[in-house]
Amino acid sequence: MNNKVSRLHPEQQTLQEGMSAIATVTQARDGEATTVKLTGQAIPVCGHFGEVPILKEGDRVAVMLTADGAVIMSRLRSQGEKPQPLILDENGRLLVEAAGGICLQSGESKIEITADGRIWVDGKEIYSISSGRMRLQGSTIELN
Repeated sequence: MNNKVSRLHPEQQTLQEGMSAIATVTQARDGEATTVKLTGQAIPVCGHFGEVPILKEGDRVAVMLTADGAVIMSRLRSQGEKPQPLILDENGRLLVEAAGGICLQSGESKIEITADGRIWVDGKEIYSISSGRMRLQGSTIELN
């Protein structure tokens, strides 16, 4: 099975099962590609790798061809597009960046970080446990 990404001009490519290539999403529904265009042909999509982000029409994707259709392996970033916001800094810490804010929610529990510097923790019960000193610091601290 030849898994090299084809470097031929689109009009010179012959599509074969097991071939990997770059295609363009021509139809998408609910963030998943349903059809891609490769060498001028519309090819149905039969699956997506787990790490593929939300897709839209016009996205360029790496695909592998199978007997059932194309499997989307990855989305190519657009010219000038920055990498996904989940990155590790130089100290190995996970950084999550979002210009509008971040919200973690599970059932009735929620932690929200807003772009204006506020952090909201909301839940039925909130536990804060420390084996050392625990400090609350602010211009005003209100208890009930």
